[in-house]
Amino acid sequence: MTITNTILRNDYVANGSSTVFSFTFIVLSETAGYTIQVITTDLIGAETVKTQGVDYTVQLNDNGLGTITFLTAPILNHKITLLSNVPNTQETDYIKSGTDKFPAESHEKALDKLTLISKQFLEKFNRIVSLPKSSTLSNIEFPINASNANQILVINNDGTNLTTKDLADIGLAPVSAYAKTLLDDTTANEARTTLGVAIGSEVQAYNANLQALAGLAGASNKLPYFTGSGAMALQDRLATATNQGLTYLNNPITIANNATDPDNDIDFTAGNFEFSDFSDKAVLSALTKRLDASWTAGTNQGGLDTGTKANSTWYHCYAIYNPTSGISDAIFSTNATNPTLPAGYTKYALIESIKTNSSGNILPFYQIGDYISWKTKPKDITSGLSTSLTPHSISTPLGRNVMAKIRATLFTGGASTVNILSPLDNSLTPISSENDLVSQNYTTSIEKQVITDTSSQISIIASAAPVNSFTLFTFGWKKIK
Repeated sequence: MTITNTILRNDYVANGSSTVFSFTFIVLSETAGYTIQVITTDLIGAETVKTQGVDYTVQLNDNGLGTITFLTAPILNHKITLLSNVPNTQETDYIKSGTDKFPAESHEKALDKLTLISKQFLEKFNRIVSLPKSSTLSNIEFPINASNANQILVINNDGTNLTTKDLADIGLAPVSAYAKTLLDDTTANEARTTLGVAIGSEVQAYNANLQALAGLAGASNKLPYFTGSGAMALQDRLATATNQGLTYLNNPITIANNATDPDNDIDFTAGNFEFSDFSDKAVLSALTKRLDASWTAGTNQGGLDTGTKANSTWYHCYAIYNPTSGISDAIFSTNATNPTLPAGYTKYALIESIKTNSSGNILPFYQIGDYISWKTKPKDITSGLSTSLTPHSISTPLGRNVMAKIRATLFTGGASTVNILSPLDNSLTPISSENDLVSQNYTTSIEKQVITDTSSQISIIASAAPVNSFTLFTFGWKKIK
């Protein structure tokens, strides 16, 4: 026969019931191994080569075409491929002697076979990846070995051969081994597990305070607190078994003359104090500080911030705090707002004020709550008064506004009135309905609270002069919060 048919293969898709499929390329024999190759491909691409006589039979027509019949219908949507399967052999024998004529039929059959073999190779070549005709490259090899497992083929940097890479490395920048473990995650929960983030939470940007919190160890029955930016510590939690934390409740610190050395030493009670900048609070343990010595940490140690103890001088008592060590202490200063602090102590709070007498001894006093009272009440004013609003100094802390508690007494031989005002009210004109003291040939007294200025002064005005007798005692003062 002649072979003009250029068909190389036949492909079908099974419908689940048909068993007979035609092949439209030349087949020389129905003998197994000399006919066609039958392949089925499932839905995921797995191929299975079928066996003639076991899985199917071949029916060959006179023109070399024919059909195959599956003994069992292929599965629905599986692909069926029919390929030529001519063996690469030459079996025709030409006799060199005798009277036989030239075996034209067998010769033609041998040529047919060679043609079919060529066509068969052509069908395979059509499925082979090849270089363009203009390419001058040769010896292109697939780098297949165990070290390249689970990698993909890519063209190398020179464009001259093939190499392998991890899928995640395709791009301008390499991907770390850790990042690759994240790329194969298919759900958010899988990614959170890889990242070590609890399911249901959101990924938090780096924060020093959170990092410090996460780094705390031994936190059972403890409460965390900040000791600085990005620094935390632990404290026993409040519970029936401990008083820890109770000292952070409102517990004001008070002061008193020391019983052993009242002229030089001040006792501070245990309590808490809020820093002057309102940034936090701290706890002070009970301690005694000496006014007659420079500051040294601890109880029964010096407490003066600068200089030496002076006569007739106001000193202000502060609680101080070292944020680095977490230690509190106390100090004395002539500055009512800004003491000179020891190294490391950056936080402070004014507790109260004291004064030395003309001999340099601390004047005796007592404190009840926020109220400071002199044990010996000083008589601060004994002179006559003016009909003009006039400032007068009294025995209250210098450099502070306080609520002074005073007692004033007036005696005149005629009609007279006296008004006692805060210097903060100097703009007001005293009127008769607001008179503190009214006298007409008799003695009158009044106890009053009045706000001082930072020069320890109050203002007084009388309605008439001369005033025969006027006295004013300062009982004490109360802190203005």
